[in-house]
Amino acid sequence: MWLDDLQRDVLYALRTLSRSPGFTAVAILTMALGIGANTAIFSLVNALMLRSLPVRHPEQLVEMPWKYPGDPRRNYYRWKDYEHVREQNDVFTDLIAMSPGRYQVTGGTLGPEVVDGVYVPGNFFDVLGLRPAIGRLIGPQEDQIGSAGAAVAVISWSSICMCCSSHQEPQSALA
Repeated sequence: MWLDDLQRDVLYALRTLSRSPGFTAVAILTMALGIGANTAIFSLVNALMLRSLPVRHPEQLVEMPWKYPGDPRRNYYRWKDYEHVREQNDVFTDLIAMSPGRYQVTGGTLGPEVVDGVYVPGNFFDVLGLRPAIGRLIGPQEDQIGSAGAAVAVISWSSICMCCSSHQEPQSALA
């Protein structure tokens, strides 16, 4: 039967490999590195190229880089430029922007901590079709710089969980 043949072949291979441990180690290491490299490359390609973004209509997203001929590609717009383009827009369904920053937050018994964050306009989450798990997201009423409701934070669960052990409830308070 074919199972008996397979068993004999495996035993023969093990006996042969045990006679030359150096070759066996190199062969196993080479296979492990090859499998690991293939897995890493496929994971990267899958995340960046094969899987679509988890937003509404990802095929309609367009990036508008700010670039003069001969300059490096960059995406730096002033807020007033963004507002002007958004108000004069008659091509796109809507426009959103984002600007990374670092923020100091405190909460509960935790001391101050500097975290990475992003400034976004009030229509950001609505345009992308994202909904909060709990609470609410920012809206156009928070778009006015210096307004009473302008200091709003949307906190990602994954960023909170990095600060807490798995047995604690996340605690955070922003003012």
